[in-house]
Amino acid sequence: MTQDFRDRARELATVCQARAKELDRLGRALAAVADEAGFRDPARRRKLAKELRDARLLAEVTTDLGELGPALAEAERAWRQELHMGFVDRLLEAAAARGLEPRRLGDRPPVWGLGGLAVELDLDKEQALVSYAREEVARCALDPAAILDAVDEARAGLEAWWPGPERFFDALAAAWGARLGREGRPAGERVALVDLCDELAVELARRGLGPGKDLQPFPRVALAACLDRLAREGALQQGRLRLELGTATGGTTKDKRNVLFLEAGMGGGQYYLSLRFAPADDGRQR
Repeated sequence: MTQDFRDRARELATVCQARAKELDRLGRALAAVADEAGFRDPARRRKLAKELRDARLLAEVTTDLGELGPALAEAERAWRQELHMGFVDRLLEAAAARGLEPRRLGDRPPVWGLGGLAVELDLDKEQALVSYAREEVARCALDPAAILDAVDEARAGLEAWWPGPERFFDALAAAWGARLGREGRPAGERVALVDLCDELAVELARRGLGPGKDLQPFPRVALAACLDRLAREGALQQGRLRLELGTATGGTTKDKRNVLFLEAGMGGGQYYLSLRFAPADDGRQR
């Protein structure tokens, strides 16, 4: 079906290009008699009559173009059906060739875990959304190579923000203290997770860490990735300090700009709202 449409489109393209000059001449002839003085000129009227006779040669093109709309819709339906049936298999084969182990995360829409990131397939819009911790990091064409390249690039970008458990823990603790100071609040209180990005950017730059080793915005998704990494590596407590994350309740999750989803936080797989550091012997977390 799609091959037939492409063949017909190629034929009509040739015809349209051949008729382009005729259309241009017709347009100029019409414009020449559009005012009263021009219409009174018999030479101009004869010229228009001739162009109108010649324009009948366009009838075939006009008819074919009218039929092309439904043909395009049918070809698109056939293409989407083909896409739905075979695309996922091609993506999984390409992922396996790169050493990735896909995990099915959802069916409607299809979502696959690739290299620690989520890839949501929009087969109707023919695009893929790459995300981490429910934070979008890339959109790309529905092409296996393009998707896997986007995944590789996103992984490298997140990895560039990770300075190691000890350094990140220290920078995060300093950022927490700086945020408390900025808000004029006493030590030991919780601060909103998402409010720490600015302070973290400063602390990492001050230590010569981060992708560019200088001051640049610290993305929300990088904060989520680093906190997950800290939890996975069992580094939420270091020395005499313990990192405590406050879970987000149902009401606080309505505006996703104020919370952060963590894959491997304190219990994992949920939204978190706040953070604080407490002495390691401070009893149960509050």
